Amino acid sequence: MVKKYKGFGKGGQLLFSNGGNKMTGGMEVDIFDISNLKWWIPTVQEILIFACFVFLTYWLITIYKYNTVENKVIQTSRCYADNHALKAGNQQYATATNARNAPLYTVTYNLAAKQSSLECACDSGTTVNTFTNIPIFDLTTNSVTIVPQKQCTCDTALLSASPNVYFTGYPGIVKFMNTASKSANPLDDPNIDTTYFLPTSTLS
Repeated sequence: MVKKYKGFGKGGQLLFSNGGNKMTGGMEVDIFDISNLKWWIPTVQEILIFACFVFLTYWLITIYKYNTVENKVIQTSRCYADNHALKAGNQQYATATNARNAPLYTVTYNLAAKQSSLECACDSGTTVNTFTNIPIFDLTTNSVTIVPQKQCTCDTALLSASPNVYFTGYPGIVKFMNTASKSANPLDDPNIDTTYFLPTSTLS
């Protein structure tokens, strides 16, 4: 119960009334009397409960912060994605498209198995499309190779309107395809972005 101010006692003490508190018998309490401090000092049990509450609150905040940061890293980290793909044996790919975003062919890499593949991605048909000078990164020799041509039987001539080829898919492979396909000498060009294929750079 809230203590009510009663004024000063005979000795000038500041008095409060407990308003009928059974522990003080409704008597007036001098808060400056050292003998009355026991009513203000918490017990060992109360201290332990408070400490447990503080620790639990801190622990929950820490767990929440850690999970938030971890989820952010999983969503945005290329290093994490590459490492996860390698451990899981997952395959990453890039697909070549024309100006109308129609798929031409797909290059797929498996870092764990050190394998790559080049497959047609266009809709099947009777029109022969020939795609030339396709850059591939050889995972066994860690070097760039060029596939002179890849023939695919598609439903239409996909590069008749424009010869330009664009790439979509996994960012690391797309960067490699873009830089290698635009290079005049892709076999020896140091400016080609091959960081995706180098474990020391991407799997930290």
